Amino acid sequence: MKGELAQNLSKIVGIENVRDDPASLFVYGSDASVHSSPPQVIARPQTVEDIKNILRYANENKIPVTTRGAGSGMSGQAVPVGGGIVLDMKGMNRILEIRAQDTYVR
Repeated sequence: MKGELAQNLSKIVGIENVRDDPASLFVYGSDASVHSSPPQVIARPQTVEDIKNILRYANENKIPVTTRGAGSGMSGQAVPVGGGIVLDMKGMNRILEIRAQDTYVR
C-alpha cells in the first residue's frame, strides 16, 4: 500500500481489505459500460460497522465514495468519476430480507 488514504482505511477494515495497486484501480475504475475513471483506493467492508466507519471517515475528510457490487452495470453507475473510495460490497454476502413488491433487498 502506497497512499495515506489506503493506510488510514486499513486501520478501519484491515490491510487485507484495502487495495490501491494500479491493476486493482484500473479494474475498479470501470463497469460493463464505456465509462472509466479510477478510484484512489478500494475498500471491502466485512460488517455494517466497517461501512459506518468508512463513511464517517470519508465524510469527515470530504472524500467521495462509490458503492460497487459486481461491477456488471451497463450505465456507469459503479464508476468512481470523482475518484475517492470504491466501497466493494462483495464481502457483504448475506441477504437478510427481500421485499419484491418494493424492489428492496437488505
